[in-house]
Amino acid sequence: MKKLIMLFVLGIVLIPSNCFALNEVNVYFFSNNDCNLCDQESAYLDALAKDRYTNMKVFKFDLKDNSAIYSKAKQIYNITNDTLPLTIVGDKVIIGYDNIIKGDIQKYVYDYSNTQYKNELGNYLGYTYNNDIPGKVELYNGNQNYIVEDSVVNVSTKKEDKTDEITWKKYLLSIILIAIGMIMFITYFILRIRERRLDRKEFYE
Repeated sequence: MKKLIMLFVLGIVLIPSNCFALNEVNVYFFSNNDCNLCDQESAYLDALAKDRYTNMKVFKFDLKDNSAIYSKAKQIYNITNDTLPLTIVGDKVIIGYDNIIKGDIQKYVYDYSNTQYKNELGNYLGYTYNNDIPGKVELYNGNQNYIVEDSVVNVSTKKEDKTDEITWKKYLLSIILIAIGMIMFITYFILRIRERRLDRKEFYE
């Protein structure tokens, strides 16, 4: 009984580090300096990575300085359109930017958070991804209210705290399991004390 409880407690201690395992989702974003939609999407991707998907990693490529990478991306994914912005979420290609695409980006990030992908452009660039990140992401349900609102106004001057905010909800399951383990541990000692008292009583009788 004692060994069983010790194994249970040990399992609980190990759970917080890998209870919710996520994939890191690489997002490759190609833009131009004179592209207004590119600026809007750039701000939107930053907002998603900060506020919604902390496992999302954005790689930004200005077409002026990265034309070779852009050409390689088109070759890998058989892209014939030259429209910008061009976004590759994991291995999903997104061309252009509008309100519908906002939802598509989130859907693909959510899907790849839980499903491994080839990461073809990333492998070419030498950008691998971690598939064992602790945490969880909210289910994408397609509701318009779920979309993170972005703003290009004063994006460059706005100072934001980049520290990830860890909430107690993230560890709720671990807390519950630890509490169960403590209850079992206390119950075990109470039963042991009771057994000893009964043994003493029988001995004196």
